[in-house]
Amino acid sequence: MLYLTGPPFKAMYPLAAAAAVVFCLAATAVSGPSEDAGGGMTPAQWKAIAKKKIYFGHMSVGDNMVAGIQEIVAAGGGRLQILKSGNAPGLRPATLVHSEIGHNKDAVAKINAFAKIIDGGLGKQVDIALFKFCYVDFSADTDLNYVFSCYLQKMGELERKYPKVKFAHVTVPLRSVQTGWKASVKKAIFLPVRGYADNIKRNEYNEMLRREYGGKGRLFDLAEIESTYTDGSRSKFMSRNTVYYSLAADKSDDGGHLNSAGRKVVAEKFLIFLAGLK
Repeated sequence: MLYLTGPPFKAMYPLAAAAAVVFCLAATAVSGPSEDAGGGMTPAQWKAIAKKKIYFGHMSVGDNMVAGIQEIVAAGGGRLQILKSGNAPGLRPATLVHSEIGHNKDAVAKINAFAKIIDGGLGKQVDIALFKFCYVDFSADTDLNYVFSCYLQKMGELERKYPKVKFAHVTVPLRSVQTGWKASVKKAIFLPVRGYADNIKRNEYNEMLRREYGGKGRLFDLAEIESTYTDGSRSKFMSRNTVYYSLAADKSDDGGHLNSAGRKVVAEKFLIFLAGLK
């Protein structure tokens, strides 16, 4: 074996040792699990999810949320089977069943569609059931009091009919609004700003939901998450001296649906919410 000795070679020993440490650290980083594999969930939360059978009704933004959950699970986050079905007999724990409900631009039809699916068999199987509206279900001319009264009545009926099911609630997703100098000019000359009127109605309905369910631990505040930037600030606008919220630009590429970053954030928080339902 050849040994390198003498002052010139001894001077190289510290550099060689440092290089070895860097190599070992790099090898550890490559061979270990990915940083995002857990999806922001603790082992205890994944354990809680593994005991639950969940139904989630939705449309397009819900598809984004489910895609985010699938990505988290595929990355090794935890055990959760995801099925797309409106009727899945023989459900086992650690299952999320989801399906599209109703049709867009008709909030009351979605309320009734959700009830029909629960009455169709899932009400006797799942532990948790919830659905979300779409942003297009609420516009400037929506009768919020009528929609909310229909929602309260139907959800109350379901809770009485299926006392073992935890019925949860979801705030209405938001859209982006016009910003920049054009929006400022329109406001200055009292012209309507794109997105304001519809988002105001969504905000107002969400406040109804928060007042009714916010203190009961069964409200997933999707709108709050959507309107919060990565740095913690909120995407908001002012109308008639009132602050309203809109979809944060870093969570969407089209002003309505969730992009890859947005769906991951929402999916993580949705899973944490579901895990904490008691």
